[in-house]
Amino acid sequence: MKISTKIGYEKITISEPMISDVYQIEKNDETGKFFICSENGYNSCGIVEYSDLEKAIQHVKKTIKNYFIDRGEDNPKGF
Repeated sequence: MKISTKIGYEKITISEPMISDVYQIEKNDETGKFFICSENGYNSCGIVEYSDLEKAIQHVKKTIKNYFIDRGEDNPKGF
């Protein structure tokens, strides 16, 4: 795995080249907590929020680690 983390102005973007999805962590200005969204449909906007940014990052990394297994597939070679 080659997880890439980019810190932007209003969000943190986390991706892995073998996965066709990019995850963003953003802050809810109303609650002050962090939520996760993705380009490919992972969306916990307003559903699950994390008071600690590190916990949100760890959740995304766990999601990436289990990406193929959660879909009933074997991890690709080199993942």
